[in-house]
Amino acid sequence: MSSPLVAALNQIDALWEALTPPDRTDSTYHSIANRVISTGASGDRSFYPDPSPSSEPTAEAGVDATQVWWDAPYRLRLQQAGLTRGAAARAVANEVALLSRAVMKVTSWPANVLDVVYAGHEFTFAEGDDQGDLLVTINLRVLTSETD
Repeated sequence: MSSPLVAALNQIDALWEALTPPDRTDSTYHSIANRVISTGASGDRSFYPDPSPSSEPTAEAGVDATQVWWDAPYRLRLQQAGLTRGAAARAVANEVALLSRAVMKVTSWPANVLDVVYAGHEFTFAEGDDQGDLLVTINLRVLTSETD
């Protein structure tokens, strides 16, 4: 049986792919499987999750199930060609707010997914990229009940 984390990440992927960026209504978000995001327009609004078990101890262990916190950062590339750094930072703030709020508004997660929380974000300007791309990490934490 696979971890309920997989179902949670699939739900987040579908949720984000259905959104439209507030400042770029001609764009959409798209999940990628290979964790290699192209530069420029072809990689714009591409994202992938990069989960790992949290360093925080499990919440509860029992005979039938163990509650586990997972760190689930999402990596996202935003093309910001033509924007000043200040305008790009404001656009990132709007998009991070859109994506994080979408997750926080979910009222029904898959079975054995107990909680998903937004845990901050960071961004950097892509090194050596003349396209004006930003690399954004949106940190999510997922609490699951892992069973055999």
